[in-house]
Parts: sequence; structure tokens; C-alpha cells
Amino acid sequence: KRAELQRTVDEVLFEARPGRRLPLAISVGAAIYPQDLPSKDPADFVLKKAEGLAEQVVNMLLSQTGGAA
Repeated sequence: KRAELQRTVDEVLFEARPGRRLPLAISVGAAIYPQDLPSKDPADFVLKKAEGLAEQVVNMLLSQTGGAA
């Protein structure tokens, strides 16, 4: 299932503006409390981690496409 979903997403291009098509990426994760969440506020911990990962993905895509933020 994972490979099928990845292939489907890989085929999608997002048209950011006319003539500018970018690959689409998705990221899904799971955490088990309390083992994976050392913070007293697990929601904040997960949100900060997700934001950092999202920034990494955007930077990777921009470097692959030669785009600028």
C-alpha cells in the first residue's frame, strides 16, 4: 500500500503558478505516548517537530527544482 500511494503522489505535479509545476510530497507519522513524547505538552512537541520536518521537505524540493521560496 505504501509503495502504491507513493507512486500515485509522485505522478502529481502542483501548478504553483502558470508554467511552474512542482512535485507534490506527503509525509505521515505516528507517535505513541509517552514513549515518543518526552515533553509535558505532547501536542506542542509534535507540532514543533512537524514544522521542522515540513521545512526540510520544502528546502529539499526547492533545491531539486531550482526554485526559490
